[in-house]
Amino acid sequence: MSLESGRKSATEMRQAQRDMISKAESVQPTVAVMEANWKAMIDSQKAQVDTLGKILEKLGTLTTETQLVEYMERQLQILREDGQASLEAIEQYRQILKREVQNTTSSMESTVKSLERQVGKMNEEFGNAISQEQERMKNTLKKLFWISMIPSLILVVWELTRYIWLLG
Repeated sequence: MSLESGRKSATEMRQAQRDMISKAESVQPTVAVMEANWKAMIDSQKAQVDTLGKILEKLGTLTTETQLVEYMERQLQILREDGQASLEAIEQYRQILKREVQNTTSSMESTVKSLERQVGKMNEEFGNAISQEQERMKNTLKKLFWISMIPSLILVVWELTRYIWLLG
């Protein structure tokens, strides 16, 4: 542009004309929306608005992430407390069982010792009883021997007496 005249020079005008021709030659896409398409678009937007409205209605009833995390933490705490209580109960039960095993073991040991003493005593008594019975049997056998000899002796004495009497 010429500063003195404020007008464009011929070269500038030709350049501007070439720029306009090149702009006119370039194709710009255009969109034409038909009435059926327009109605379908509006109906689609109405359906989206209705869906969003329903979502917004349900939004208040949905659980938030924070609420879900809090709920899970409460449940986890309950599980931990129950687990701890179970461990304590198991430990108490183990201690009770341990005491009962010790008591039962000592009771069984004392019972075994008592049985051993009783068996030993019974063995000794039985041995003494057998010895006494053997001695009694010997004595009875001696008595029976002498008792069985009495008829023989009487017979011998009788025969001797009869023999001496017959001789005499």
